[in-house]
Amino acid sequence: MTDYADLDVVVLVEPVVEDWVTPNGTVRRTVPAGTVGAIVATYPDGSLEVEFPTTTARVTAGQIRPE
Repeated sequence: MTDYADLDVVVLVEPVVEDWVTPNGTVRRTVPAGTVGAIVATYPDGSLEVEFPTTTARVTAGQIRPE
């Protein structure tokens, strides 16, 4: 099992789709599988916040792998 808290860079193994509500409506952001991102935070529930080139997303360990 990988300790993601010790890593800086990870690769997304499945796409992440998030809907962001803005004053002008809802914007859907998709980060495709294979995108490289930097871990910016870890949470007690085991999830991680990862900064990708187009957005920041909270992911689980099953959605990423070491780069």
